[in-house]
Amino acid sequence: MRVRIDATDILNEAIQAGRLPKTIRAAAWRAVRKVSFALERKIKSDMPVDTGRARASWGHWTSQDTNNPEASEEDAHWEDSEGGLYTVQGSNVEYIDYLNDGHSAQAPAGFIDMATVRAEDELDSEIGKELGALP
Repeated sequence: MRVRIDATDILNEAIQAGRLPKTIRAAAWRAVRKVSFALERKIKSDMPVDTGRARASWGHWTSQDTNNPEASEEDAHWEDSEGGLYTVQGSNVEYIDYLNDGHSAQAPAGFIDMATVRAEDELDSEIGKELGALP
């Protein structure tokens, strides 16, 4: 399972307008990074834990979150593109979808989906703050 946080709408509008000034691109990238890291922390904190493999695998690999010898860095997925103004985070662990579907009493069904929707709303807010702070 993977989720994407991006500011491509801003990029597309800028392309149509001619070009995206460096200051606006930098502001959008700061917002994308801030929100994507917050989303990663939220999902990891809400992730049901048995062996810790699922939590360790979400986004950036964190070996200290697991005591599972089958867990590995290949379980994790993090991709970002400053030029594309997006990040993609997720897990290659096969049972992440089941956890998100509510197959653990430790987290409600859709906990990843709900966190992603909140992050998308937060991205709009953060971009507004970043742009509002520009000279």
